[in-house]
Amino acid sequence: MFKKEFKTINEVEINEKIDRVIQIFRYLLDKDVFEGFYVNSFAKRLLEAQSFSDEAEMAVVTKLKEECGSTFTQRLEIMFKDIKMSDEVCLEFKNNHASNTINNSNMDQLQ
Repeated sequence: MFKKEFKTINEVEINEKIDRVIQIFRYLLDKDVFEGFYVNSFAKRLLEAQSFSDEAEMAVVTKLKEECGSTFTQRLEIMFKDIKMSDEVCLEFKNNHASNTINNSNMDQLQ
């Protein structure tokens, strides 16, 4: 759903689908097995930037946190924060690199 289906529906429908997923999650006996699969797919979506909506991803994490507690979702939250921090560092590097390139070309022209 995060890769394809959420692209075509609005925010209210996304929240309804997330609520249905959480309802199904409540009936699972082996929540740890679900956690393992979800962590792997979540990490893959984050690393490959395939998720349609960061807000929807965090909504699922928040609802899982409400259901199972913060220890269940701690890894997910850390992964999400790490990806955001990485994006910020990359953007800062690109901006600094671009400004350094401009400054270096100006220095070359002065010489």
